[in-house]
This record gives sequence, structure tokens and C-alpha cells, in this order.
Amino acid sequence: MVERSELDNGNKLCMQCGMCCTGRVFDRVEVTDPGNITYLENAGFKLEKDDKGNPHFSLPCVAHRSNCCAVYENRPSVCAKFRCNLLERYLAGEIGFDLAIKIVEECKQLASELEKIEYYGATPQEKIVSARLSELHKKILEENNPGLRRAYAAVAIRAFALNKTIEANFKRAGKGASASTPASA
Repeated sequence: MVERSELDNGNKLCMQCGMCCTGRVFDRVEVTDPGNITYLENAGFKLEKDDKGNPHFSLPCVAHRSNCCAVYENRPSVCAKFRCNLLERYLAGEIGFDLAIKIVEECKQLASELEKIEYYGATPQEKIVSARLSELHKKILEENNPGLRRAYAAVAIRAFALNKTIEANFKRAGKGASASTPASA
């Protein structure tokens, strides 16, 4: 077990991570606390409703700026309550801060590599990687372009690595099992 200060509540790790805010882990956040609605609207969040009328906001989060949460100290309760698998493992003493940050940086590096691939299209923040990869696969089936197939192979390898890293480290067991599953609290 890794020793850490009793005062360490994981805030430093969250502030250096931000994976849950970028749209890489989830594509939206369900607003389950009605008390958050006015706060979110006043803070500039665009709330939408799903097919069942449940409010949510899409990710990437409007408050995620310069790789950091601009409203962290006053973030919505739905965000404050969320604990990814990596944070849970860190708080339980299963992994140290340096290893947790190394995992975060690995994810960010993989996402950055995906952004640089010309055929991949929009940035990872616009859609979850697996959904975007599926769209690219459809395009490949429609076109007979060897360059596009090679680009897809490069993207698929990086996307697979990123998805596996996200699933193993950021999604909690029983939550976020698919790309379309929203985060909620």
C-alpha cells in the first residue's frame, strides 16, 4: 500500500488529469441534482435533455480550459462526486501519485497522437474515440483509398491503446461500459 497524507483528497491528481472533462472518457454528464441546474446555466453550461427528458451537458466541458478546470473549487456537485477508477485506486493507496500521473500522461500522449493523424478528422474532444473510429471505418468501406486504409490502421492501433487505457484506469466497474454511457452522480 502506498502511503499518502490524510489531507490528500486527490484534488492535485484531478487538477493535473482532467480526462473526465475532455470527452475522452464520457460524452456527456447527466445532471441528477436539480439544484445544479441554475448554477450550471449561470456558469455558461448548455444543458440539453435526453429522450427521457433528463438534463445533461455535453463534453468537453465548457469550464475545462488550458487542460484544467476553471471552476474546480466551485464545480458542480455532479463533478465533485465523480471518482474515476484511477482516483479510487490512488485514494485507496493502491498506486502512488507518480504512477497515476504517468497513466494520465500516457492517455494524453495517445490522444495527442490521434489528433495529429490527418485522416482522423476532428479532435478527440469532439467525440469519444471509439465512436469516431467507427465513423472512420464506415468511410473506409465507402472509399477505395489505400492511403486511407493505412491511416485507419495507424489510428486503430492508437485508438485501441487509448480505449484500453481509459477503460482500465478511468471507467469504474459497472459504469461507463460503452462509449455512449454518460457520467453521472
